[in-house]
Amino acid sequence: WSWSPENNVLVFEQQNPDTGWDVGIVDAYGGTEPELLLASAFDERHPMLSPDGRWLAYSSNESGRFQIYVQPFPGPGSRTQVSGEGGSWPVWSRKGDELFYSGGHDYFGQHDFISVGVVLGSSFEVTRERKLFGGAFAEGFDVAPDGQSFYVMEMRRIHSSGMRIQVVLNWSEELERLVSIED
Repeated sequence: WSWSPENNVLVFEQQNPDTGWDVGIVDAYGGTEPELLLASAFDERHPMLSPDGRWLAYSSNESGRFQIYVQPFPGPGSRTQVSGEGGSWPVWSRKGDELFYSGGHDYFGQHDFISVGVVLGSSFEVTRERKLFGGAFAEGFDVAPDGQSFYVMEMRRIHSSGMRIQVVLNWSEELERLVSIED
């Protein structure tokens, strides 16, 4: 979810039984019912408004994997695909000149954190993309106000010395012996 710069509009995601994950907006002061902004047969997730409130970044799996898209907010206008190798959890820099996202996910928590330089104005332009770092992290992250640090939760594997399995042969005889002892 994401607040507009004036804190009067909340952009959120919600799960719908017919369309999956969708993006909606609601007036923070009441007055109107929440309405869906993005609702399709695919999942639209992780909406984040740019610091100037004019651009919406989100992830969608309509290409077969989650990718990052940016479009004018509240619309209309065309959208731009920002990621190439998959992505989710977009986060804008405080100045609005960078868009960060988590890319290259796998089922073991491996993520690459990507920075995309952007120019915001009457149009949206991507200037460069670079991988910052990668590792095993839980989903979701944030960027420090200065844009130099990330807040992430590292996933650690729990190592054990192995499982102990006890095999009992002739268990029916053992059961008879135990039952006869109690008689």
